[in-house]
Amino acid sequence: LEERYSIVVQPTGLSGAAAHAEAYTNDPMQLQEGSPFGVMLTDGDVTVGAFGTVSYVEDHIILGFGHWLLPAGETEFFLTEAYIIDTVESLETPFKLGVPGRTVGTIFEDRWQGVGGVAEIEPRLLYVSVTVKDRDLGITNRTQFRIAYYESLMPLLLLVGVLDAVDRTLNRIGPGTMIARYTLKADELAQPLTRTDVFASLSDIAVTGPLRIAQTLFTLARNEFRDMGFSSLDIDLDVRRAVKALRVKSIKTDKESYKPGETVQYTVILQAYRGDEQKVTGELPLPEKLDSSRVTLRAFGGPRRSQDEETPEFNSLDELIEALQTVPSNNSLTVEFLNLPRDDSEEESDDKDTEAKFKRTQTLDETIVYGEKTLEIKIKGEEKPQEPTPEKPEEPKPEKKPCKFLFYCP
Repeated sequence: LEERYSIVVQPTGLSGAAAHAEAYTNDPMQLQEGSPFGVMLTDGDVTVGAFGTVSYVEDHIILGFGHWLLPAGETEFFLTEAYIIDTVESLETPFKLGVPGRTVGTIFEDRWQGVGGVAEIEPRLLYVSVTVKDRDLGITNRTQFRIAYYESLMPLLLLVGVLDAVDRTLNRIGPGTMIARYTLKADELAQPLTRTDVFASLSDIAVTGPLRIAQTLFTLARNEFRDMGFSSLDIDLDVRRAVKALRVKSIKTDKESYKPGETVQYTVILQAYRGDEQKVTGELPLPEKLDSSRVTLRAFGGPRRSQDEETPEFNSLDELIEALQTVPSNNSLTVEFLNLPRDDSEEESDDKDTEAKFKRTQTLDETIVYGEKTLEIKIKGEEKPQEPTPEKPEEPKPEKKPCKFLFYCP
C-alpha cells in the first residue's frame, strides 16, 4: 500500500478482534461533526484502514478527512465508528492512534478533497475464513475477516490477511511444505470453485500458498466478461517444516522402437529432496497413423504449459473458470508425446479429447514435482514384401589353359 499509493502505514501494536472498540470501557463516539470515524478496507481479525474526523453530516450522508485516502474514486469501503486512544505528533506524518468500532455504513467516494459515505447501508464484501494447521507444533488457528468489495485491492488485501494468519500460526520464517485447499463462492459461479494444491519452499513457506490463492482471485476479479459477485472464500492450510519435493531425473521405456498404434510402457525416475529415488510407471498409446520416424516423449512436474501450445485465450467466463479448475497442481506428474501430427479430418471439438488420449497426468501425495526430461522414441515403418528376383542362367565357365610358369599364371 505504501509503494502503490505513496502513503505511510503506522504500526499501532494492536491487531485483530482484540483491538476492537468493544475491548475498551469507553464507547465509540456517535458519528457527528467533529467526531472520529474509520474507513476500513478489511475488518475482523485482520484490520486495515485509517481514522479521520467527520467534517459534515446531512441525514445519513457523511463527509470527512478533508483529504484523500488512496484516492480510489468510487469505492465500497467500510464506514465504522472509532475510538481514539491518543494522537501521535510528528513533523512528517502525525496520526491518530485508535481502534475501529462497528461498521455503520459504506464509504462510496474517495476523492482528493475527502471521503464520503452513507450510514445504515451495508457494503458488499468478501468474507474470508482461514484455518492454518502447523503439523510440527500441533497448533491450529482460525482467522476470519471481511474484505471491502473493491476489485483492484481485493487480491492484495487477501494476500496480506492470509499471510498474517500463517505467520502468526507458524511463528517462524523458513522452509517447509504447504497443502492448500480453498473454496470460492460467487454469484456468477454455478458451483463453488474448489482447488487443492501443494507448495514447497526452501526460504519462506508462508508466502507460496497465499500468493497462489490471491493470484486466482486477481484473475477472476479482473476478468473481461462480468463482475463475479464474490461472497465467501474458505481456506484450509496444512503446513510442515519438512520439504517434500521430487525432481524428474530420467524417463525410459520398455522398448527402443515401436510400431504406430502400439502402447508405450514408461518409467519415470524421481529424485526426492534429500531422499531416495522413486519410480512412477504408466503407459501411453501411439497414434495409429504416424509418418515420422521419431516421436518425443516428455515427462514434467507441475502445471507447466507445453511448448507447442499457444498462449491461452478465453472467449467466455465459463472457459476461464474451467481452466482455473483443471490446471494441474504442483504435485502432479505429466507424461506426453510432443509434436504429434494432426489429423485434418478430425473436428476441432475433438482436439481436447485427442490431446488427452496421448497425455497422462498423475497426482502424487503431498509432494511437489518439478523438472523435465525428454526421450526420443523410434517408430518402425510398415515393411513391404520383397518381390522375388528372377534367376539368371548360369554362364559357362572358361576352360583353364595349362600354366607354363612355376609361380605365375597369366
